[in-house]
Amino acid sequence: MTAASPEAGFDDVPCGWLRVADDGRILAMNATLRVMTGTVTAADATLQIEALLTPAARIYYQVSLFPGLRLAGVMDEIYLTLRNGVGGEIPVLVNARRREAERCSDWALVRIEQRGRWEAELLQARRTAEEASRASALKSEELGAAKRELERTLAELKESNWMLRKAAEVLPTCMYCSRVKGDQARWQSAIEYLKTNAIFLSHGCCPDCTSKFMADLGLDPTTRKT
Repeated sequence: MTAASPEAGFDDVPCGWLRVADDGRILAMNATLRVMTGTVTAADATLQIEALLTPAARIYYQVSLFPGLRLAGVMDEIYLTLRNGVGGEIPVLVNARRREAERCSDWALVRIEQRGRWEAELLQARRTAEEASRASALKSEELGAAKRELERTLAELKESNWMLRKAAEVLPTCMYCSRVKGDQARWQSAIEYLKTNAIFLSHGCCPDCTSKFMADLGLDPTTRKT
């Protein structure tokens, strides 16, 4: 085999590969398939594809696989049984593509147990991804529930704070003497309470009191300045 031979680029792939002429001659074969079947040479002008097949697989190749390949140009997932170097059988799945201009076809052959292992690995990877997705969705749902609970608690705290502030703003007032219950539960006049609790306190006289005191002084209330 030379560096330019067709199978040179396929020796490292994990499945078998070969090129078959329309007359059944094997034109090229990769190292994986040589090891699998116990074939010594990569290509032999006298080596026929049927030499690698069990009797039943030869019949299937003659009546179905090769005619179908010539007609459709492609055959996928075809079950065949190869012979190994010691007379054993190797079940494989074949994907074949026809090369019309060269009157040959390229085959990729995967051992059934390899396919099963690969499918199991893919299935496990898919299950792992699905479990991770479900865990992520559950975590997101839990975070959403926690956020809603926090918002509800904050709303309750805001309401409680508002009620406490309103309660603090209530100033008990005597309905008879108008004194208020201020600091240290002590009843005192409103003026005294405001002096203690207000930042600024100014004085003035309401219109009713102005009229009353001007009348007491003998003055005409209508002449007061506004």
